[in-house]
Amino acid sequence: MTTETIFHKDKTGQMQTVVFAFVTASIVCCVLSIVLAVSCFGRAGVSCPIMLDDRINPNTAEAASLVRLPGIGPRRAEVIVEYRKRFDSDRPAFRRAADIENIRGIGPVTAGKIQPWLCFE
Repeated sequence: MTTETIFHKDKTGQMQTVVFAFVTASIVCCVLSIVLAVSCFGRAGVSCPIMLDDRINPNTAEAASLVRLPGIGPRRAEVIVEYRKRFDSDRPAFRRAADIENIRGIGPVTAGKIQPWLCFE
């Protein structure tokens, strides 16, 4: 099989080869784009599990440690630190996971998500 049988040669034989190459490259790019998009969107809902070395005590942890908890961002971590500063030193601000619901923006769902990573000792 020669190139003459693959590409129809006429006056514009060279042009047909260039057009064929362009169309082939375009199709390959489209297929690769679709494959990449499907692989990215397929993992969109998957999150990495949180791996903590130890449990976090919300009564003593700094904001940098609190942001490692699921659903707790930098702003919410600062609010937790400020909230516990308003309590007496002889009584902790948080004695159980449900107490963290006293923080504005943290409800039962978030408290339930972070409960396995909290300690109150």
